[in-house]
Amino acid sequence: MTFLKYTRDHYLDLLFFVVCLALTNLILWLQPQQLITASDLLYLDLLLCLFFGLYFTSTYWRKQHWYREIQLRRAAQADSLNWRLDQTKTYAEQYTATYINQLLDYHQQSLEKLHQQNQDQKEFIAGWVHDIKVPLAALQMLNETYREHLPEKTAYQMTDELTRINHYVEQVLYYSRLDAFSQDYLIQEYALTPLIKQVIRENAAYFLHKKIHFELLGADETVLTDEKWLVFILNQIIANSLYRR
Repeated sequence: MTFLKYTRDHYLDLLFFVVCLALTNLILWLQPQQLITASDLLYLDLLLCLFFGLYFTSTYWRKQHWYREIQLRRAAQADSLNWRLDQTKTYAEQYTATYINQLLDYHQQSLEKLHQQNQDQKEFIAGWVHDIKVPLAALQMLNETYREHLPEKTAYQMTDELTRINHYVEQVLYYSRLDAFSQDYLIQEYALTPLIKQVIRENAAYFLHKKIHFELLGADETVLTDEKWLVFILNQIIANSLYRR
């Protein structure tokens, strides 16, 4: 805080001093004995103003450490949420610091509660994905077993819907891992062609049913990526394109 802003905040103190000084001058000047002259009165006023100015300035400098602590936390932005305010010298500063630290404690408790809820949700989603894959795999086996006994259109439709459900399940699983993306991401060198062919095989039924021809052009390239996340992204791109045709 600048000295000018500090002065504006304490204008009532300045006004009170000016009123007291004027009242003192009036009382001394109206004394019947005239014990003090105008020059002496002016000299007294200058001394009082000097002492008050020194007091006012020293008070400002004593509070500068408090304003610096606040400014440092403002500059830290989100990092200040873990930075308690303990550098206090007066009861007023201690009162304010206690309130701020209490808010920080409440914030930390809310974060921990939210983290626990998020963790519970992730565990539920992971369990649900694991459980749903069991009947999904059974349906796929039944579809492959009785595929020959179904009309061609119905068989393709069954395969399409099962593949779509499988994509949705994978999408839910991968989205639940986004908050731990950095921990679930392993960078290595991979050839693009085998990964693309893997995705095409997984969606082969869609290509056949919709009579879409796929052709892979260009030389094989090697990239730095995470295999499962790249396969997931390619699956989403191709599956979304096929669904909307």
